[in-house]
Amino acid sequence: MATATFRIWRGERGEGQFRDYTTEVADGIARTVVKNLKVMARMGVFFEEEVQRRYPDFSTRTGDWSWEDYLPPMNASLRHLVSAYN
Repeated sequence: MATATFRIWRGERGEGQFRDYTTEVADGIARTVVKNLKVMARMGVFFEEEVQRRYPDFSTRTGDWSWEDYLPPMNASLRHLVSAYN
């Protein structure tokens, strides 16, 4: 079973620290997370295409891009899920 690590702030009034909590993630949830990441990346592709259509003089990047290139950087837990369920 896959695992995910959550970083949660523990403390009050400016005193405290982030603590990592690792938990198992059910197979179906892990697959859904990866599916939703791909859907969000596809929205980035659609947005880029719409900008190019509406503003043809606006330069957009060229070349081959992975779906992951349309997302913010992923933490180690997400990268692990993507490699396991891609």
